[in-house]
Amino acid sequence: MRHALRLALALAGGLVLSASASQAADGIKGAGRASREVPADVLTVTFNVTERAGEGADQRTMVARALEEKGLKILESSARFLAAPPPSYSAQWSSGGAREGLQIRSIAAFRITGFKQMDEVLDILARQGVRQLLTLTADHSRADAVREELRKEAVENAIASARRVASEAGVKAGGVVDVTVPYISGVAMPQPYAMPIDQALIDPPRPGELPRLRLVVTANVVLAVKAD
Repeated sequence: MRHALRLALALAGGLVLSASASQAADGIKGAGRASREVPADVLTVTFNVTERAGEGADQRTMVARALEEKGLKILESSARFLAAPPPSYSAQWSSGGAREGLQIRSIAAFRITGFKQMDEVLDILARQGVRQLLTLTADHSRADAVREELRKEAVENAIASARRVASEAGVKAGGVVDVTVPYISGVAMPQPYAMPIDQALIDPPRPGELPRLRLVVTANVVLAVKAD
């Protein structure tokens, strides 16, 4: 009788018992939440390159050298011609009728890290004469690792919440009998692409910084009820 009274109080404070095995597990329910902001630490830079054949070091090579001289790390680099093979060429002629050389047009791409602010990268590119269709895309390489940490934190918070409910109801809580943590895989996407519901880009706190990624993870647990 004493245990039945405690159980009734627990139900009023958040204890949910299910009559069907196909429904949620019986016990004391608790919900937890964890969130964190992840700074952008990777930047993908793409720009058009127009160069003359036989002029020595190309612009992509000079940009790569300048980035490394400033202490930035190049994770990936690539170049592709604007047209399918053979590449796009165009001949230029001087006013005297002599051919000045063939122009080769391509798109260069760098994936870099090690910067503190976006302005650092923009300054390096400007000094190398990069002005044609420049595109910068931020990425948050630690997003998946941080999300896993938040999953554990959210579960711990949910367990603590369930134990508080049990304590307030005068019921002894046992071990975890059920855990639900919604998880959406996938990397952060730059605007204007749609973001998964557990993450969102937020404005940088200071000018020149890249948008931070705010991750939110929720968890629901059910604890067993200990009999006296």
